[in-house]
Amino acid sequence: MKKAYLVELLAVSSQGNFPNPKSLVAYAARKHLTNINLKIEDINTVLRELDRDSYIHFNNGRYFLTSKGVKQAIRPIKNIQLPFNDLTPLICSQYKLMRAVNDDYRAGNFGDAVFNSFRHLEERVRNKADLTEKSYGKPLMGAAFNSKSGKLRHPKAKIDEEPDSLCELMRGAIGFFKNPSSHRTVDIEDPNIAISIIHFAKMLLDIVDECELIR
Repeated sequence: MKKAYLVELLAVSSQGNFPNPKSLVAYAARKHLTNINLKIEDINTVLRELDRDSYIHFNNGRYFLTSKGVKQAIRPIKNIQLPFNDLTPLICSQYKLMRAVNDDYRAGNFGDAVFNSFRHLEERVRNKADLTEKSYGKPLMGAAFNSKSGKLRHPKAKIDEEPDSLCELMRGAIGFFKNPSSHRTVDIEDPNIAISIIHFAKMLLDIVDECELIR
């Protein structure tokens, strides 16, 4: 419904027409969607979320497209990329992660949000393993999770293959999702891909929280 509204808002604004925002949402839904039982709270949600995510802004009783909104609205509706989820309910249990990524995610800086999520993971591992700032990246994960000499152990990892696999998981996550952004610009245009990756970082943080420090 949000995609349909952006398309129709672009169309009416190009003609100089700005009907009531709620009636335009309803019109857009009827035009582009089928078998939809539209409720007033659905309309309010569309307007609130698009405004929150800076695709539209409110002025003199009307909503207008921002430059960010125009960038999406000029695309064919099937190619419009909007977040399908608010990050908050997915990662709220990791409050510091949410603070680290939320501003960039909402601003559409998805690559930065992903990078910051894994930098936060790196910092959490370093602190929990009591390692210095000289340890970073894949070597940090090896120092923390190596089955023979690592500082951290997960209580459910009972045989050698399991801590080894956890070490490989952490090294691979940092190597694939964080390290490339340290050396070059990595663009992520699809917000839903960003959500999936950040949620993966959240899962790894949960695992780190469960680990025990080996003295």
